Amino acid sequence: MMVTGDFAYEDDLSAFVAVVRAHRAVAVAFNSPGGNVSKAMELGRLIRSEGFVTIQSRGSECASACALAFLGGLQRFAQPGSIGVHRSSFSDTRSMSVDDAVSHIQRLTADIMAYISEMGADPALLQLALQYASGDMRYLSLSEMAQFRVTTDSSSSADLAERPAVAEQLPATPPLASPLCRRAGAS
Repeated sequence: MMVTGDFAYEDDLSAFVAVVRAHRAVAVAFNSPGGNVSKAMELGRLIRSEGFVTIQSRGSECASACALAFLGGLQRFAQPGSIGVHRSSFSDTRSMSVDDAVSHIQRLTADIMAYISEMGADPALLQLALQYASGDMRYLSLSEMAQFRVTTDSSSSADLAERPAVAEQLPATPPLASPLCRRAGAS
């Protein structure tokens, strides 16, 4: 199963569930620049509850909020440089008071830390992400993915197809595009 596009608050996760169950998906990959952090964490929890493996190659994008969805995998495999992190940003802060903005940021930060821990990754990953502005992506190396427990196998290799444990779990047919996320540029 390939999840594509931006994560949006309005995304209907029941459509994702219907597609993965109809096609008996066992693994999820991403081609997403990110989007809504809360929706990405919701998808990650759904991926975890379904027992899916998450796989990410450098040939597809998984950055920003997508990295959180990736963490939902019961087993997680990724090529070096395939997962990008940075700090979150607001799309429109004009209607927020400073106090409301600070409160929202603190609440979101706590939610992200709790989610990262829940998924078995190291919450220090958020500390790394916070060092990079929203316009500056930090792609994780193989050793960083192991250090922060982004991947569940520290020996994730450059060629995921050669990994027998992963190859056995992948369907013989090409991945399906999920209707979960809107295609980039669509409204």
